Amino acid sequence: MKMMVTGDVHGDFGELNALVNKKRPELVLCCGDFGYWPREPKYVYRTWQYGYQIEKKKDRPVPKIPEGCLVFWCDGNHEDHQELGLRTTDELWPRVHYMPRGSLLDLPDGRRVMFFGGAMSMDRGTRMLGKDWFPEESISDADIRSLSYEGEVDMVVSHTCPREFDIGVVGKDEGYYRDCSRTALSWVLHHYRPKRWYFGHWHHYIEGEYLGCRWTGFDHTFGGGRWWDWMD
Repeated sequence: MKMMVTGDVHGDFGELNALVNKKRPELVLCCGDFGYWPREPKYVYRTWQYGYQIEKKKDRPVPKIPEGCLVFWCDGNHEDHQELGLRTTDELWPRVHYMPRGSLLDLPDGRRVMFFGGAMSMDRGTRMLGKDWFPEESISDADIRSLSYEGEVDMVVSHTCPREFDIGVVGKDEGYYRDCSRTALSWVLHHYRPKRWYFGHWHHYIEGEYLGCRWTGFDHTFGGGRWWDWMD
């Protein structure tokens, strides 16, 4: 089975649609900041005109995933968490499924994946509470306490990553920017001891290993870097 993992899509569903139609995976796992903004039918993008950078609005595309492929995604910090809390189904578009924090997915090869979205927005100071910033974006103690599963987890798909993963951002995750979500994911790491971990959020591609867990962090669709890979 052809399976892939992606980093942050940020609502750039045209890019995701093109990738899926070109590579033809049967399963796609997305590491948060998928771009769920149902109350915002348009998005703002920056362009240049007459030597000046200006902001324009254009219609927000939607995921158009062909038959034979399924997409599963966890939440990032840049989603409409208020609307996510009101959902009545996890299939928010055809063949595109939202995976709440702590939810499990069994892969055809027998591996079990735990999804654990959430992270703190470093740019929250420029955002508006209840419109494009929500306190629920960060992983809470309640999210951890609600975990009742005690079985084996082979892989974790999250948005940010545990503190143990050396991603080269020492100093950027301290003080005002210190994210309790990373501490919560450290608990997930040591409790379940997965062998594989994928995440996004930091907008650069990086790999490493910690206590037998191989991890990969992805860029995002706008970053120009490596924002997807085939699942090993």
